[in-house]
Formats: sequence, C-alpha cells, structure tokens
Amino acid sequence: MLILFMSNKLHNYTYNAEVFRTDIRATGVALTDGVGYIVAALCPQIIFGIFNLFSKNLQFGAVIFVIAFTGFITFVLLFFGPRTNHISS
Repeated sequence: MLILFMSNKLHNYTYNAEVFRTDIRATGVALTDGVGYIVAALCPQIIFGIFNLFSKNLQFGAVIFVIAFTGFITFVLLFFGPRTNHISS
C-alpha cells in the first residue's frame, strides 16, 4: 500500500512539473506544491466542519461522500488535463 501511495505521489509531481514551461517550471512546481500543503493542512478542519453539519446518523456518510468527491475531482482533472507526452519545450 505504501509503494502504491509513493508511486502516485511521484506521478503527481512529474505531472505538475511537465505542465509548466521550462523557464517557469521551478516556480510553478513550488507554487502548486505550497498550495497543496496549505490545502492539506486545512482539510481536517473542513471535514470536521462538514461532519458537524449533519445529524448523528448521516455524519459518516457525509464525510465519505466529501472524500470520494474530491477523489473524483482529482480523477477528472488528471484525465482531462493537458497531455504532456511527446511535447518538447
């Protein structure tokens, strides 16, 4: 499981780097990486806020829905994002 997680993390870094032009690549990767860390730090607060909005019998389902929805958004962005293979800069 850890190998699968690390492999996915490396692919995301590679995709982020390839989306930007060569002359701004380091800045673009640093910016997206920084925003990712900020959002990751805020996610528990967002999840707990959603958790408290629902009644006791719907809380777990609501949190699972939010986690699945963010995974779906990631899939859509990666699937429909710009293709980076066979591109020279």
